Amino acid sequence: MPIFPLEILHRISYFCDPPTNAITAVVCKGWSDESLNRLWYQVDDLEQLLSLFGELRAYSRPYQEGHYYLYRDGRPTHKGWLRFQTIYQHRIRILGPITDQDSYLEPLAALAMLRSSGPLLPRLHTLIWENCAFEETRNDERCLMFLNESVRTFKIAGDPADDTIIDGLETLFSCTSARMPKLTSLEVDFPPLDEYQLPLLDLVRSLPDLTELIIPPFPDLTVILQGLSNLGRSSRLSHLGIASSKAADSDEPGEVTIIDLSGVESHGFSQLRMLHIHATYDAASQIFLQTWPLTEVSIHCHTPASNIATAELVSRIASSCPNLEELTLSFFDMSIETLITLEDAPPQLVTISDLEPLLRCAKISLFHLDTIWPLSLSDTDIQRLARSWPSLRYLSLTPVPGFLVPERVDKVSLRSLLHLAKSCPKLCDLHLLFDNQDVQLDDLLQELRIKGILQFKRLLNFGVGFSPIHDWLGVATLLSKILPPSVPLLWGCGPDEWIDTDHISPDIKSSWDHRWKRVGSFLAGEHAIAIVSDDSSEE
Repeated sequence: MPIFPLEILHRISYFCDPPTNAITAVVCKGWSDESLNRLWYQVDDLEQLLSLFGELRAYSRPYQEGHYYLYRDGRPTHKGWLRFQTIYQHRIRILGPITDQDSYLEPLAALAMLRSSGPLLPRLHTLIWENCAFEETRNDERCLMFLNESVRTFKIAGDPADDTIIDGLETLFSCTSARMPKLTSLEVDFPPLDEYQLPLLDLVRSLPDLTELIIPPFPDLTVILQGLSNLGRSSRLSHLGIASSKAADSDEPGEVTIIDLSGVESHGFSQLRMLHIHATYDAASQIFLQTWPLTEVSIHCHTPASNIATAELVSRIASSCPNLEELTLSFFDMSIETLITLEDAPPQLVTISDLEPLLRCAKISLFHLDTIWPLSLSDTDIQRLARSWPSLRYLSLTPVPGFLVPERVDKVSLRSLLHLAKSCPKLCDLHLLFDNQDVQLDDLLQELRIKGILQFKRLLNFGVGFSPIHDWLGVATLLSKILPPSVPLLWGCGPDEWIDTDHISPDIKSSWDHRWKRVGSFLAGEHAIAIVSDDSSEE
């Protein structure tokens, strides 16, 4: 039964010794202060913030859509300013994400004209300012007045209409380093134009406490990486992201295609643990020419990579990152057009020999590999992976968007689940393509009976992609013995991944879909029976 705030206050006051009116007032004031702290901890609505200084009035502009705002009195009121200083100024810790600045240019400009003895938001630690135009004349009115020494996390994003605003960008970066010298996290998300690289590099050099850096994927990343490597061993950088937030939604997302680190010492990366980059596999391979302290690597290219490029990248990562724990290799373009251009090409299948270098990385806990063709792996290969990675928590090897390639030699069957359940007790997420239909399910069930209970203990998600299925009852019976009762079965094609699955196989949406749904219903029924059985035993 829920307890409401008034009841909580009553109970606290009741147990005060003695429960006088003065004590009750102290309790209520403390409760009020804490409530205000929670309510105003984060502000992501400019209207909510600007209204604290005075009443806003909406108006329309000729030939422009939407509403715009200004202060009814033309500027913040003195009463509003005093109220802000007394109640709200020291409570706001996070400002953003702010995305609607254009509607509030005039009140922002009026607010910027105010003069105070200190920062506008003196306890602000996170500032997220999106849709920035970068023009020098607008920076002072929109974003710069919120910059101060207390800020530790700063994200700024925008999509300038042209490449003539470098002066405004340099002004922004200069103010950033001067007003926020103790930044620990910086994210800059804007089009990766080459002329932005040097100002951005100068900014990073001026922030000695920086531990997290996310920058645009400049086509030639050589200058940036060489500059970061020259920061020296005093650099605290532990998280480096080279990516664009628009990559997954764009037809041509930014992508690094050139990297040259030959002869460069990686002293500036001595603390680096996480690397996330949008790049071609060939370019990304050039990063891993020497030993790195990385534990997490995530590489996303635009179009599907060849098996040769995948094998080369995997080999270099495994050789240069002995402490690797998480590896994600993926691509963005999952359109039917890309699928059509590749359907007549010879299948480029990733095999166990391509992944074998990773087997030396015994600390692997996450491995995600997206390919457009199914991997050429056998149950024995899955067994080798499982034995090599006892700490595995996440494994995804399903093709996206996918070809079936039924004639390949090595395929995975449901037998692989026995190997994974035995060798990977920490496994939480598992996604595999099971298209080896030659394994007799009755034999697997008999094997389970002989070996006893062999079940995943921590599995939370189980996905089969577009795996073919014939004997749905046999599959369901086997899975009910291996999977925990509450694990959802993830089958089929997500709307963001497959547009026309009939182009892959007409069976996906017809017979296979029907059978996998019956498997899911069977497993759900088994789960319900297990719950009823547990309830009965308790009685």
